[in-house]
Amino acid sequence: MDLVAAGVDVATFSGHKLHGPQGSGVLVLTDPDDRRVSPLILGGGQEQGMRSGTQNVAAAVGLGRAAEVRAAHLEVMIAKMAAIRDCFERAILKLVPEAVVNGSRASRVPNTSNIRFPGIEGMALLAKLDEKGVAASLGSACSSGKPSPSHVLTAMQLSEDEAYASLRFSFSIFNTQKEVRLAAQIVADCLRDLQ
Repeated sequence: MDLVAAGVDVATFSGHKLHGPQGSGVLVLTDPDDRRVSPLILGGGQEQGMRSGTQNVAAAVGLGRAAEVRAAHLEVMIAKMAAIRDCFERAILKLVPEAVVNGSRASRVPNTSNIRFPGIEGMALLAKLDEKGVAASLGSACSSGKPSPSHVLTAMQLSEDEAYASLRFSFSIFNTQKEVRLAAQIVADCLRDLQ
């Protein structure tokens, strides 16, 4: 993709998002003379003065290889993740008819589902799911330690209560439809336990 033609001047991503090594990442400045980004670590001048210190060659190579693999099969992987996400959402809506998929009519990423469970305290459901081995998230944590509602959900005009009743589920190309149907059943069982 030509970032300049797409109107992108700065792009970043974390390596683990495409199954690369934890702690690896990429920063792309389409203008190599862009000085809006200041170095975090000063010293030897590595990475054109942007990040000094010993380079993690193994992580960089691993990230590069992960990017090659994902790029070679990107459309297939996007379709697979969307199918897995959609399978999960259909299963949830069948088992929990009052559930609402937030943003279901919007163009959205294929690997993430955000579902609202009206009348349920999201933190309580999150704790139950964690006990059962299902990973999900609620929102961001602020400095007080009290979770704050997702700013994305509130920007979508959800009330604070609706945002607190919403959980985010993320999927990987390594997940299967069998796994997500099982996860949906666990979500439904945990909801029953909370009522």
